[in-house]
Amino acid sequence: MVKTFEPDGPLYRSDMEAYATLAKFLSNDGEVAEAAAQLAGRLGGLLLNLSQHCPDGVSDPFLEVLRTLGDFYGFNPTHCYTLDNQVTTEAFHWVVSQKSLFHDAFTRPHGEYTHAVQWLLMAFRFGSLLPIADLYARSVAYISKAGKQFTGRNGEPIADRIYLWNFLVDCFEGPDENFMTNIRCETYRCPQYLTNNLVELSPESWLGRILIRLRLLGNKGGEPAPSPRYAREGRQKGRIFYTPLEIKENLDSGLWERTRHPNVYRVVPPRILVH
Repeated sequence: MVKTFEPDGPLYRSDMEAYATLAKFLSNDGEVAEAAAQLAGRLGGLLLNLSQHCPDGVSDPFLEVLRTLGDFYGFNPTHCYTLDNQVTTEAFHWVVSQKSLFHDAFTRPHGEYTHAVQWLLMAFRFGSLLPIADLYARSVAYISKAGKQFTGRNGEPIADRIYLWNFLVDCFEGPDENFMTNIRCETYRCPQYLTNNLVELSPESWLGRILIRLRLLGNKGGEPAPSPRYAREGRQKGRIFYTPLEIKENLDSGLWERTRHPNVYRVVPPRILVH
């Protein structure tokens, strides 16, 4: 990895060693399963506290407990976002560079909270050994060097440059996240793989079940759609972005705030913060 990404700098070598360690972790079923069991326990307790202290509820309870736990590991304590549909590369980097976790309302297979779960799994595994939130923020600063640094599914060189983020937690065959054809690796570095398979690592854990439940909502074999965005009728296959009416309701109610980036909304935390 040291010869693959740029720009170089005082943290470059230590960062590359850390990212290699994280990639190895996400490729180890046993280590991911252990961290997932611990993460589920902590998130479950936070959800219980949230229901007791915020009886009126919050706009996104799962994102709220992810934010709360993320704060402990150095992630942004006040700013989480909903990324609705596809957002620009600039907008995505703006969110991640703030160390902000996010709700990814794009496609079912990609998962709505999968990236936050990936990074919190890493935080649980490495604790204070690695600066996980800092590595999260810097993952969108490093980009592969010009030239064919990676190979695709059939061993053919890939000319496209990719960010460290893509290498570590959005592992596809190229920049086009075609979830039907471009899944490059079958490990927890791939969001689709985590969404579909975390439940198999720990069937008794609710964390894997909630990810697969969200993936199937409104689909055949899943629970009925709780909101219009999960309804299949009239929507592109696999898409779960918000309807214009849902966006308006969230903004008008004060649950969301607009940002300077289209399709990126700050999710307002509850007045009573639960820890």
